Amino acid sequence: MMKLNIRLSGFIIIVVLLLMFFHLDSISQEPFGIQQVGRLYKSLNGGNVVIRNDIAYVNSGKAGLHIFDLSDPEQITPVVYFDDYQSSDNNLDVQENIAFLTTGYNGLIIFDVTDPENPNITSSFCADRLFTTDVKVVESLAYVLSREASGRTAWLQLLNIDNPYEPLLVGQLDLERIQVGRYGYQRLIVFEDICYVVFDQIMYLIDVADPESPQLISSIEVPGSHPCIIKSEELIITGHSHGNINFFDISNPQEPRLINTINQERSVSDLGLQDSLLFVKINNGIIHVLDISDPENPEDVFTGDMSWGSGRIGLTEDYLLNISRRLTTIDISHPDELTSISVFNTGQYYIHSSHIAGNCAYIGHEPDWLNSETNTLIRIDITDPSRPHETDRRDSTSYNEIEMVDEHLLYVLDLDNDLRVYDVSDWRNWEMLFHNETVEFERELFINGDRCYLNLFPGWGNNGRNGMSIMDISNPHQLEEVYFIDDIHGSVWGDYLFSSDGSIIRIYDISDPDRIMEVGYNDDYAIYWEFVVSNDLLFVRTHDDRSRVQIVAFDVSNPYDPTVRSELQLPILGEPDEMIIYEQHLILTFADEGIYIYDYTVPESPQLVGYRHTPGVIHDIDISGNLLYVADETNFGIYDFSEALGVTISKPMFPETTFINTFYPNPFNDRGVAEFYLHKSGMVSLSLHSITGRQVENLIPLSGMAAGWHSTNFNAKGRSTGTYFLKYDIDGQFYTEPILLLK
Repeated sequence: MMKLNIRLSGFIIIVVLLLMFFHLDSISQEPFGIQQVGRLYKSLNGGNVVIRNDIAYVNSGKAGLHIFDLSDPEQITPVVYFDDYQSSDNNLDVQENIAFLTTGYNGLIIFDVTDPENPNITSSFCADRLFTTDVKVVESLAYVLSREASGRTAWLQLLNIDNPYEPLLVGQLDLERIQVGRYGYQRLIVFEDICYVVFDQIMYLIDVADPESPQLISSIEVPGSHPCIIKSEELIITGHSHGNINFFDISNPQEPRLINTINQERSVSDLGLQDSLLFVKINNGIIHVLDISDPENPEDVFTGDMSWGSGRIGLTEDYLLNISRRLTTIDISHPDELTSISVFNTGQYYIHSSHIAGNCAYIGHEPDWLNSETNTLIRIDITDPSRPHETDRRDSTSYNEIEMVDEHLLYVLDLDNDLRVYDVSDWRNWEMLFHNETVEFERELFINGDRCYLNLFPGWGNNGRNGMSIMDISNPHQLEEVYFIDDIHGSVWGDYLFSSDGSIIRIYDISDPDRIMEVGYNDDYAIYWEFVVSNDLLFVRTHDDRSRVQIVAFDVSNPYDPTVRSELQLPILGEPDEMIIYEQHLILTFADEGIYIYDYTVPESPQLVGYRHTPGVIHDIDISGNLLYVADETNFGIYDFSEALGVTISKPMFPETTFINTFYPNPFNDRGVAEFYLHKSGMVSLSLHSITGRQVENLIPLSGMAAGWHSTNFNAKGRSTGTYFLKYDIDGQFYTEPILLLK
């Protein structure tokens, strides 16, 4: 909250200058309020690879940039990994000592890899609200492929990279996509002034002889989805997740022709080409080698199960490198008999649950199926959060959720849909006290005193019950169900159960399990998806009338009459995977976008006080003190969020002077609230201005207002995405505030 007194004209100049350059919106903001203090395990979960001078550069998406020394193919040597940037895509290209990585909403990131042990980010390029999916570099130009969030339109952008510290956009072409969903793949290659761009269902041929004015030459339908693409003389070859390999004759770019299709049994992950040999990587670990001297009649050379799993491949003259959860070099000197040279195991895989008890963290770990069939429960010493270390592990079933009571009783839900109770007071001789086998799917576990609350769903074949089981856990050796509520699932806080049937939030008094009663409800919103409750606030993840995700905060201090306190339009695409309340803060985790922390000290005006991406995919999170413990799939991360907690948000009840409250939420989608305080009565007007300074709407006509707090709801329906300004006129004094509308 702040008093604003910024001259409109000066601020407009600053914003215009910023918009002339690269735009990094809220989706790709820099981390703040959350600092990483420790990490255990650093694994690689696939990615794309480029090999230059015996150095393999792997863009593994969220797991970062990994560099390997391949000078001795029999001994793959990791050089460095770098993941201090946000990424949700994994394509790359390397020219000389400069690496270009696509990162999704963070755009194109450019690294100087002259010293492979110390890669440095030189610059980035991010087009407004676009998701960057592929890049190819030819001499002084980088060809960048991006799409809008909805997936309906894509752009080919050409950057001059003579100075990699200052890439310059020189030309672009927008491409209308057909029959492609939001997550459709896009790939490109460039050859002799023609750029070939393949999407799901279609390929474009684009003349890029004049980089400032790329022109569409032709297009052709492409059978299949999730494409990969490669070029051979006058052929374009595409592979697809449906298993087909397509051969196109592009000798006449004006009229490309599909001349052959080969159907594989499984999805095609990647293609590699050496002379007339086509190496086809199949998703189930099979490599298929074809002689395509005659593309209309290719000949089988080799088919074999190399046990590689899915992933991309890189080729040199002597060997093939496969990237999956481990790196494998393959001798291709005899293409009719491929043999493995070496294997490098990238380590842990799929860390998916965590729970903190004292100085120990318990994490559930599902192994790399290529190396082990045993799931593991791992205990980690976190006495020093900056140096977590593994103390022991036990083979076990894989866990969905872990809870602990009295620091020695471990309650777990496993992937077999069972509830188990373990005594771990003596870790080396831990004992299973109770095992509840069910036919239902057990999801979400709440422990409140001597009661355990389980959400149950029908199991395979629709067998079993649907509802919430309430169990007496006073005797951990024999848990006993004391009540079952049919067709109700939800969250428990104190003596109340908060549930939803998909359209109405219902509140039940469960203080007496034998007499459960509905005491309140709210039906202000069409769809309720997920909720969490604490400190008299109920947070609900729902959708607005345009199917956009929002968080609604309800005051449930009176459970008989829950009332809305605020609506928070999320500043990113996608839905939070988990919501956690800590003191007056709501912590949201997104598998691909990271951690967001909002301060709800003033429930009517939630403020973003912390954000950080993580290098893996968040599956679970736990809190102890001011530390976040994150089961991040490829790693176990520890983050200090005391800075976010230290950001105090308070609105003075009776300010001594006129006070302009920050517009919220900001950024916003369609609706927001402008709020201000008058310490004495006066004449007030409020107007909305475009970035050029032109008034576009009169929100409050000039009129007399009494002393006190005032607010107005702003509906931006029909207005386009962009920066606007609120201009307050209070007794002849002007105050301006920039607001960002995102749609």
